[in-house]
Amino acid sequence: MTPTFAIIAEGPSDFVVLRHILAGYFADPNIVATQLQPAVDDTSGHSSPGGWYEVLRYVGSEKFIGAFERGDFVILHIDTDVCEEPHFAVSRRDTDGRSRTPDEILALTTERLIREITPEVYERFRARIIFAIAVESIECWLLPLYYTDKHREKRVNCLNDLNAALAAREGFSIDANHKQPKYYFKIVKRLKRKDIDACSPHNPGFKTFVAALAAMASRHEGEPAVPSEPT
Repeated sequence: MTPTFAIIAEGPSDFVVLRHILAGYFADPNIVATQLQPAVDDTSGHSSPGGWYEVLRYVGSEKFIGAFERGDFVILHIDTDVCEEPHFAVSRRDTDGRSRTPDEILALTTERLIREITPEVYERFRARIIFAIAVESIECWLLPLYYTDKHREKRVNCLNDLNAALAAREGFSIDANHKQPKYYFKIVKRLKRKDIDACSPHNPGFKTFVAALAAMASRHEGEPAVPSEPT
């Protein structure tokens, strides 16, 4: 039985990407993935404000515990492109001035998210949390769908390179200031497991996310559902 997911993401476009990665990974187009952040208004269908700050605020709030009632697993997404912003506070350099590697940025960003979560909540639900940290943005995860050269490894200005490929092959591009989910849907709607396995090794955050899905699936296999947490 395919597990269900609740997703806390920076924006609706990120949710679209994550949901279709899950659908492709589990070969289940009807996979249950619920967008919790940004919240969606049931009447208008519009999303509440997004962004990295809202992700941190959500996981640090009392409502975070309710996320575990909405899915077997909770996915936390954040991009690292602005990790040096004051409240984010993940430095790209260590105390000796050395540039940190992408894997180090990934690890520090994971720690940053964990620090925001109430310790008791994290200890209670840690086995049900999956981190989807994009180094540097989730658009970097999509470049291997369009490139076979060094662009697959890029982690800077990924949207620019993605737009170049989209304009040439799809006939549209994405406005950096207004990332419409419909365009991301066009990119990822046909993702298969083989695409995910081919793309994910080119970005440390994507690779770590897929490894977490594999570990989770191994634990979850044969279980009817994740047991409810004691109250």
